[in-house]
Amino acid sequence: MLTLYRRHTEACPHKEKGRRWTRCNCPWWIDGTIRGREVRQSARTRKRDEAERELARLRGDLPEEMGVTIPGAVESWLRDLEARGLTTSSMKLYRRTAKRWESFCADKGIRELRQVRQADVAEHWQAWRLASLTAGKALERLSAFFGFTVARGWLSRNPMEGMKRPKVVQTPTLPYSRSDWAKLLAGCDTLTHTTAKARAKQARCLLLVMRYTGLRISDAVGLREGDIQGDMVPVRQEKTGVLIRVPVPGWVVAELATCPKVGRDHYFWTGRGKLASAVTVWQQTLALIHERSELPPEEGTVRVAHRCRDTFAVELLLAGVPLERVSRLLGHTSIKTTEKHYAPWVQERQRQAEEDVRRAWNEEGTKQVHESTKPN
Repeated sequence: MLTLYRRHTEACPHKEKGRRWTRCNCPWWIDGTIRGREVRQSARTRKRDEAERELARLRGDLPEEMGVTIPGAVESWLRDLEARGLTTSSMKLYRRTAKRWESFCADKGIRELRQVRQADVAEHWQAWRLASLTAGKALERLSAFFGFTVARGWLSRNPMEGMKRPKVVQTPTLPYSRSDWAKLLAGCDTLTHTTAKARAKQARCLLLVMRYTGLRISDAVGLREGDIQGDMVPVRQEKTGVLIRVPVPGWVVAELATCPKVGRDHYFWTGRGKLASAVTVWQQTLALIHERSELPPEEGTVRVAHRCRDTFAVELLLAGVPLERVSRLLGHTSIKTTEKHYAPWVQERQRQAEEDVRRAWNEEGTKQVHESTKPN
């Protein structure tokens, strides 16, 4: 026989009255035996009607629902994402989100989808040690998982519906100033391992490529010698799949011509093994160079590459290049992405335009014409 009882918390003022006291708000638990099996488990609710429904389900008084398991739903979701042709980097993030959710459910004893409640999802993400922007993106992916289960008919509604997300504080884009850029390039010479001379040249060239093409580090590290045609670098952005052609200064092409290649065809990668592994090594190398360049410390190992890309974009914006062209060169699929990341610099360009207008007012002859035509 199965029975319901309140499992009193330490803070409950009725704790001494024992499990028979149910006129409090402590969690409901189920205890007893059924078909010779001992049961002692949480009903996963503080509401009596929900607890009684769970009790009825265990007794067999209610028909079994589909009972889709968490691992089964996650596996189906990931297969669906792969079938949709998501990039390797995107799939890596989705798998990370799925693994984190599966581990949480296993620890909490949540085996089936129908057991999931909004409080569980909230408890899950509140335990993350992630920056607000990263946490927000991870929550978007988790919400996509539940949206998939609703579309399949496994859940009637998304348990994340109506949840408040973490407030995202956008880190302002911070391009390198010319003096800081010079220090960073000089920092390449601080590499002191056995192959330091070749590595220093490779690091310098990698920085130049990212700074003057705006490529993400994964695309820059995968650059082949045959990719460069004259002063043009035609590269497909791996993250977005957008094909772009970026002209680079002649002296950058000249430096690349003297760069000792890591592989037979690649400047910065052997061409064997995983590109992602080579990218990780280069991120660590660039972080070390930044640290030795007497520049303010960066958070994480990826910021140097991001700032090179930011420098490329901001210099173009301040030179008056239209936002939509900058967006195209960056490989963004939407101009809104460019506006979001570079809004302060778009505003600076507007300020420059306003100053140009004011200077035009003071051009010789403009004010005199106005004065001469004023009515007496």
